Amino acid sequence: MIGEQLTRLRTERGMSQLHLARAAGVTKMCVVYLEQGRNKDPHVSTVCALAQALGVKPSRLLEESAR
Repeated sequence: MIGEQLTRLRTERGMSQLHLARAAGVTKMCVVYLEQGRNKDPHVSTVCALAQALGVKPSRLLEESAR
């Protein structure tokens, strides 16, 4: 689930939701909704922007389990 991966990667990097949102050019609520599982189908551009801000490939956010 993208929310679990997003939360894990963000916290591993010591980033707040706001910091990640600003780095990715999305709203904080976008990050919050993804992490909470309220948005389970984000735009491809959003996934790419978040992945870039986290320094990972977009596919990493879509993995089922943490590696």
